[in-house]
Amino acid sequence: MNLLSYVDDETGIAPVSKSSAIPAGLPGIYAAGWRSYQAMTIDSFFRPIRPAFRGGLVAALLVFLPAVPPLAAEPDILGLAPGEPAPAFELPNASNQTVNLSDLTSAAPVALVFYRSAEWCPFCQRQLDDLQKNLARLDAAGITVVGISYDSPQILHQFSQANGITFPLLADVGSKTIDAYGILNQQSGGRAKGTPHPVIFVVNAEGRIAAKLGEPGYRDRPTVDALIAAVASLP
Repeated sequence: MNLLSYVDDETGIAPVSKSSAIPAGLPGIYAAGWRSYQAMTIDSFFRPIRPAFRGGLVAALLVFLPAVPPLAAEPDILGLAPGEPAPAFELPNASNQTVNLSDLTSAAPVALVFYRSAEWCPFCQRQLDDLQKNLARLDAAGITVVGISYDSPQILHQFSQANGITFPLLADVGSKTIDAYGILNQQSGGRAKGTPHPVIFVVNAEGRIAAKLGEPGYRDRPTVDALIAAVASLP
């Protein structure tokens, strides 16, 4: 029977056809193997795979396909972990008035939004604008929002005035607070030197980090919905 025209009833697979003649010029050492190949019956061809097909297509794939490695786990968000004390700070705001963490935690939970720059980073500017647009929702959820970057108070003042930002933006010139929270980007150079990996830390009334939110890279930022959900899930 020409195997090309045969379809196994159980598998629905048509094997590749084969000729009965030994190919011309085939060395004698291979002739025995060729005859054994020609002696293969339809039954012997399908016998190894019938059990797999009886178990379904998935079982067949498990038999014949190499194991697929599991997807790599997403990397952990950089910085201090939930449960750790939030490092204290005293930083000037856009009006050059000093703000310290202990004052902020009186209105806990406090979302410390670390971003790269309000001056030149469009992803940060969009994040700050989104927070401002949703400030009423955040207030209703009991969340105090504070932005922190390495920008100077003058830059923060200009940005706040130009974009109608009403929540505090703090100036961590020198990036000591950014470094204390473990999110200083060591690879950044040029004007980005001293910027953080963008992360949101939620600090509770006890001054401890209660939650942490971030996204891979610097282009994407945690959404307002994600921040509200994270705070709502806190004990």
